[in-house]
Amino acid sequence: MTLVLRRSYGGSNIVMGCSKMGPDYIFAWPTVEFAPTGPEMMVHAVFHKELAKAKEEGNYEELFELYVGILREMFSVMTMGKIFTHWYTVHEVIDPRDSRARIIQAIRDSLDKREEMPPKRRYIKPA
Repeated sequence: MTLVLRRSYGGSNIVMGCSKMGPDYIFAWPTVEFAPTGPEMMVHAVFHKELAKAKEEGNYEELFELYVGILREMFSVMTMGKIFTHWYTVHEVIDPRDSRARIIQAIRDSLDKREEMPPKRRYIKPA
């Protein structure tokens, strides 16, 4: 089971219980942001020319915050909730106040689950 609280960018999504790791339930709070990388890094990578010009003109912070705000809104789970259920496999966006009840219910639902793991194979034999 995975409960995503705030941000899930790039590799952190993979190692903290993404759909490919096989959790039965993936819940997310409404404040969650999913993206391939953080919005700050995207702004620096994509708008570096505009930011350099803004730095010369003295309105760097204003422009930077504008771009970051736009990207945060774009990658907000509330804005793109249906797409995230496909791309990042969030099963349900839940109210933070309902988290405990949803986790308890998910544990109860999984009590009788039996899963066989495939046998481990070594690709590189020990020396």
